[in-house]
Amino acid sequence: MNQDKQFHVGKLLQALRKRTGKTIQQLAEETGLSIALLFDLENTDDLYDTVSIGQVNRLAHALDLKPSMLFGVARSSGNQKVIGLYQMPILLREYLEAKRLSIDQFEDQVGYEVRHILADPGTIHDWNIACLMAVASELGLCWHDLLDSFSSEKRIYGNGAES
Repeated sequence: MNQDKQFHVGKLLQALRKRTGKTIQQLAEETGLSIALLFDLENTDDLYDTVSIGQVNRLAHALDLKPSMLFGVARSSGNQKVIGLYQMPILLREYLEAKRLSIDQFEDQVGYEVRHILADPGTIHDWNIACLMAVASELGLCWHDLLDSFSSEKRIYGNGAES
């Protein structure tokens, strides 16, 4: 990732927060994220590796935005069908079969461990944005369309609580 672009995204997050009139404290209370993390997100040069899909979804909800807008994406690509969270394991398995790859080989290609979504698709919310971008690119999908489609699906935790 280009560090200037990442820093810009952090500043965009800050501008979007300020546009709503919210303080970091208020945003922390609404999202359940720490003030320290929010400060880091607004001032980091490593945003794509720092923030998870789940965190992006909470921020976007609190700021009343599509998640991709936090990354400067104004609209969807328009040429992608909506991929649901629970379709990702299916797409990944189909890709592995078509390319005759093992999950280990795929993980080597994308540079991230992703096998856990095969057993629990909800764990995709733990991926950082760089991981989502790498996997989407390998699968021929648009990462910001995926990010927006995942935001509409609640994550159910083992104790029945939702995110």
